[in-house]
Formats: sequence, structure tokens, C-alpha cells
Amino acid sequence: MDGFELKRSVVATFERIHQFNTDQRLESLEVLWHGETAGIRWESKKNATLFLPAIEERKNFPKSMLFKLVGFVILELGHLWYTDAEVWDKAVEGHSLLLHRLINGLEDPRIELEVINSHRAANARTLLESLTQSMLAKNPAYIEADDIENYPFLLAIEGRRLNGYSIPVPNIIPQSPDAKALTVALNDAHYATSTAEIVVIAKRLFDAIQKRKKKPKGKEKKEGKPDQPGDSEEQKGKKGKPTDSDNSGDGKKQKPIDVEPGDHIEEDMEEYKLETRRGHDNRSAVGKPVVYDFYFD
Repeated sequence: MDGFELKRSVVATFERIHQFNTDQRLESLEVLWHGETAGIRWESKKNATLFLPAIEERKNFPKSMLFKLVGFVILELGHLWYTDAEVWDKAVEGHSLLLHRLINGLEDPRIELEVINSHRAANARTLLESLTQSMLAKNPAYIEADDIENYPFLLAIEGRRLNGYSIPVPNIIPQSPDAKALTVALNDAHYATSTAEIVVIAKRLFDAIQKRKKKPKGKEKKEGKPDQPGDSEEQKGKKGKPTDSDNSGDGKKQKPIDVEPGDHIEEDMEEYKLETRRGHDNRSAVGKPVVYDFYFD
């Protein structure tokens, strides 16, 4: 399909899913293909704006891109339906960015499960599962079990595994120094029914991580056997120490991976972006809507 058809399909799907699953129709609903941004903004539950990267309408897109964008639309509508932004914003005020990201990592799987169980969108589970797998495909090295800055992404992936998604990477939480706290948080979040509950769970996890970090190293429980005198560097590496082969030779952790799929969508659409001095495209996706039912064999 070309970019114009893709835009019409996404807009029509966004409108149809929301309007047929809301007691009161939106006062305003807008889709902006704007710069390189992907996300949703709403001033109230009746006014929503979906932002997607500006694309070149004359280019051809694989149908998989449409499925990915619709999965993204479903996730963003899930935030509109089920996330209490006011509670979230109040909780992170004055706190570190890590708390905000921990909430995000626990909240995304929760709202996705809400969307799936509500049957608001046809085949939501398959589309959301596919979107998650595409995010993982962009990070083949995945993350390390003790990488605190990437705990939010780890929570987002493992929360989706609890939702029943097929996840093509192993669960590394048992190897984490915060394994117990992470596991408790995931299990509690899986049964949470509101953003407020997620906030409480995330704060508890945040406090547990900070408490563990403050413990003297000698007090921490060590996993495995200590290095023995005479061990070679190769043997030490096999015991779990950083080596060149595990992409951590300089001792630095991987750059934090964004929990929300917006950045991943933007990267996917980079080769299709619209080249314009303005940096954005305000043209509407006009014409008779092309509506797809997203069912898979």
C-alpha cells in the first residue's frame, strides 16, 4: 500500500475503535502526521490528538507497518481509556525519572490487558504482541539483569509475558540483585485495576531498589562461587564478569530503552519520512476511509 492509503487506514481505525467504544463521542479527534513524533495527547477524555511521524505518501509500505501502527494506536487508546494521568503526574512530582519510568513499565502491560479483556478492538492481543516483538527485535542484545536504568523496560516485557504474549527472550529477573522486589511488583501489577494501584506498587519497588543499593557490598548476598586464586581472566569471565563478548567490556550499561513504543515506531518509519522544510505534515488523510479488520489466520 502507498503512504496515502496507510494514513487513511490508520485514521479510520483510530476513529472507529474509539468512537464505537465510548459512551460519549469525542468533541475533537485529530491525527497529526507531524515531524518524527509518535504519541497521544489529550486535554480531557473528549479531546484527543494522535501524533505520528510525517511520511511520504508516494512511497510503498509493507502491510506489517500498518499492523504495527494499529497496535500502537490501540495501546495509546488504552492509555486514554484506562490511565489516570493526574494520579501519575502527582506521584512523580519531585521524584527521580526512574520512578516515572517504573510506573510506565508496570502500567503499559496493565492497560493492554484491560484492552484485550474489554474486546474494544478486534484482535488486540495479536497486534499488541506483534508490537512488543518488534520492539525486542530492535534490541537483540537485550539488557543485563542488574541494569537498574533498564528495569522499566524489563518490567514492560515481563508484564506482557504474564499477559500471555509470546516473548522471544529469556526471563532474566531471577539473575537480578533485585529479583524478589521485581517479581513481587510484576505479580501485584498483573492484578492491579487502576493507575493509582500501579503507582503504589512502583513506589514500593523504587524504595526496595534504593534500599538494596545503600547496603554495604559485604552485606549483599553473592551468587555463585567467588573467584579462586589463580583463576584466569577467561575463567573469571565465565563466572559472570563482563567480557567483550557480552557487549559490556567497558563496564557501562546499555542506554535506557524507551518503555513506550513511540521511539521504536519513529525508527521504523525513518526511511519513509517526509522531507520538508517545515519538518511536519499538516495535510489531512482525506477521502473515503479504508477500514481493515485485523484478523490473522
